Amino acid sequence: MDWRLLIVVLPLALALGWVFRNIGQQAIKQGQDFISKE
Repeated sequence: MDWRLLIVVLPLALALGWVFRNIGQQAIKQGQDFISKE
């Protein structure tokens, strides 16, 4: 594998992982709020 490809892909993968983690936390929080209302 070309090291230049790794330099491009690694920051993108980290950014996507961070975004999905934040979305997941918000989804879990909303789900807990919805369950606690019932």
